[in-house]
Amino acid sequence: MKLKLKTINGDFAICYLDPKAQIPLWSRNDLFYSLTMTKDELSIVTLQAQVPKGIKCDPFWNILMVIGPLDFSLVGVLADISKVLKAAEISIFVISTYETDYILVKKDNLQKAITVLNNSGYEVLC
Repeated sequence: MKLKLKTINGDFAICYLDPKAQIPLWSRNDLFYSLTMTKDELSIVTLQAQVPKGIKCDPFWNILMVIGPLDFSLVGVLADISKVLKAAEISIFVISTYETDYILVKKDNLQKAITVLNNSGYEVLC
């Protein structure tokens, strides 16, 4: 089963903070943000324009959202998408939520990712 994806407008950054850091207010927005806390790090994905200078981050990511909700019984959704993008030599950063998956690709690879996904039977809505 091939799924539909859509782009989320905006340039995003993947940020690293110390695991003891408080969750910063700048990380939040109405479009998309993700926070992951482990014993080793606080990882934040948010709009690039909101990240203050001096924060360790990797900028210029765009987001492809798998249109969901996805049933937990589905197998291989991310495996197949990542296989298609790997074949095109496009690196990814993935975030999963209760209802769906988000695939981040570097901004300069977004159009290539859309093309190879469309050519592989996915439908990418922009």
